[in-house]
Amino acid sequence: MRIAIAAVLSLIAATPLAQNPATTTAPTLPEARSDAANAMMLRACATMTAAKSGAFQSDQEVDLAMLRGQNLPIGGGDGTHLEGGFDQQYRWGELDGSKFVLHAGRMVVETDAGWKLRGTQLASGTPAPFVVAPRLLFAQLAELPASFRQVVHVEAGKVQDRDVAILTLRLADEAAEDLALGGALPTGGGGGMFMLGGMFGGEMPKKTYSIDVAIFTAIDNGEVLRLRTKIYEDDPMLQNVRFQIGGEGEGGGGEDDEVVEGKDGALDEKAVEPGQEPIKKGLPDRKPGRTETMIYWKVDFSNFGKAVAPTLDASGTRWLKDD
Repeated sequence: MRIAIAAVLSLIAATPLAQNPATTTAPTLPEARSDAANAMMLRACATMTAAKSGAFQSDQEVDLAMLRGQNLPIGGGDGTHLEGGFDQQYRWGELDGSKFVLHAGRMVVETDAGWKLRGTQLASGTPAPFVVAPRLLFAQLAELPASFRQVVHVEAGKVQDRDVAILTLRLADEAAEDLALGGALPTGGGGGMFMLGGMFGGEMPKKTYSIDVAIFTAIDNGEVLRLRTKIYEDDPMLQNVRFQIGGEGEGGGGEDDEVVEGKDGALDEKAVEPGQEPIKKGLPDRKPGRTETMIYWKVDFSNFGKAVAPTLDASGTRWLKDD
């Protein structure tokens, strides 16, 4: 027996390569603007619209054009962090300790007296946050006109220790407007909140939109593990409007706010042509214009097929029941 064991150990020692783990190779990714990249994007959308359930964490930040550079406690800051989930019937979440469930345009919130029907506020009085609707969002992305659905950039990455392809879309004109107003993205953070059109009379000029989207899709099965987007809302009403706290030099900013010196003292703010900005983690690195409000939104998806909605009482179930 000892001779046999010694022989086996000698054989193992003589073949060290057999004990090394298999060499991993980087996943092969399609070229940007190729049919293969477009097919990968459509596969990701189809996978997400078919997902039976999942969990999400979202982060949203707003850079309001009107308040940019004022150092006010609104219009930016730490943003909103939300955790929740979805299935083929409900969406749900918890914000600042307040739980809520959404279905068919209705919302119930958990209170000390059970689940109650609410409109726009949680049990704590906090305004209800924007909640991702995966089936709506990815259905709208899949339905973009082919000319706007081009994947303009592809890179490799990792999310949740899984290999992903990061697919970048850049939307403008009617495609961006349709998506921005379609209800699947957080919008509406611009100057309209001050009802400027009503103040000055006349018809309000039309807002325009541009949207950058980064889809982090798993190489192995097409699940979207992360989505990052920047929505730019350009409001012409802000062209001749200034909102200032204090005098010049006290955070109000002057007429030359758009001109910024680089680290070497050069005026480099407009050195990069629109559409040619470097892409970082799937999103073009560009700053919003003077009249543009920018909304940054990131969503991480996980726990596919395993997420479970909160247990509702009879009242909550009744309010969310399909008519």
